[in-house]
Amino acid sequence: MLLVPNGRCVEHKLESLRWYLRQWAHWCRSWRPRGLWYPSAVPYLDEMRPEPSESSESLDGAESWQLHAVEQGVSELPSTLSGAIRAHYLAERALTQTAAAVDQAEKALIPLVERRHLIL
Repeated sequence: MLLVPNGRCVEHKLESLRWYLRQWAHWCRSWRPRGLWYPSAVPYLDEMRPEPSESSESLDGAESWQLHAVEQGVSELPSTLSGAIRAHYLAERALTQTAAAVDQAEKALIPLVERRHLIL
């Protein structure tokens, strides 16, 4: 068991982070544009990142600021690690990611979300 400076083990932090990542993935998938109809066949839509709704009905356990902290942390990761997180949790089209790549990305994400005051 590897302890980090605040006394919590890395495994516990990873477990907490994975819960937030699952909440974030659900939040991203539940995004729907308001008042506009977007056809799914337009190629440039695949490249657009969703801006999830901040309404309380779309949050199933995590608060909006926590999900924004995860989103910003993922966007700050290097593209290979960010791609591993997005491919694993959002099932976006990407190269096949190994479990080791996802694990490395999750560990790199811990300090990024903690800087945004997300307690793991």
